[in-house]
Amino acid sequence: MHLATATWRDVIVLSLLALFLLFSLNFVGQVAKAGRAGK
Repeated sequence: MHLATATWRDVIVLSLLALFLLFSLNFVGQVAKAGRAGK
């Protein structure tokens, strides 16, 4: 997708997806750390 043709909606959707992915990775990392510490 070329930046010039991207609408503001595309930008918002992509930003939310990126934030969601970062949050998910961080959450999985925390759970993995807690799981290792628990055992």
